[in-house]
Amino acid sequence: MAIFNSLLLTKCDYLSIEKNDGFDLVIIALNYLDAVKLLKAGGDVMAWFLLGFAITMEVIATTALKLTEGFTKLIPTAVSLIGYGLSFFALSRVLGQVPLAIAYAIWSGAGISLVGIIGWVWLGQKLDTGAFIGIGLIIAGVVVINVFSNTVSH
Repeated sequence: MAIFNSLLLTKCDYLSIEKNDGFDLVIIALNYLDAVKLLKAGGDVMAWFLLGFAITMEVIATTALKLTEGFTKLIPTAVSLIGYGLSFFALSRVLGQVPLAIAYAIWSGAGISLVGIIGWVWLGQKLDTGAFIGIGLIIAGVVVINVFSNTVSH
C-alpha cells in the first residue's frame, strides 16, 4: 500500500494520503484545471481513474446520507452533499471519453453493489438471499461490460 500511495503522490498533484489511527485515509481535492488537463493528456486512463473517483464519492455520499438522520446532522449532511457534487463533477468529465451508457452502467452498478455491501457489513442491515443474488448479478453485469464490450477501449 505504501508503494501505491507514494506512486500516487508522485503522479497526481491533487491526491494526498494521510495516516489516521492505522487506516489510510484518501483525502482527495480535485482542482478543476488540473483534472481537465490530466483528462485531456491521459485519455482513457484518466477517464477510468475519474470514474473510480466518481464511484467512490457516490458511495461515501450515499453512506453519509444514511447518517444524516433526515439532514439533521451537519457533518454527515455536508459529507453527503460534497460527495454527490464531486461524484457528478467527475462523472461529467468521464462522459467526454466514455459513452454515457457504459459510464452510467458501471457507475450505478458499482455504487449499488458497494453501498449494499457497506450497509450489510458496517451498518448491520440484513440482506436476504435474493439481495445477494441481485448484487452478484449487478457485479456480473459490470464485469461483462468491462471484459466483453467493444464499445469502449480499456
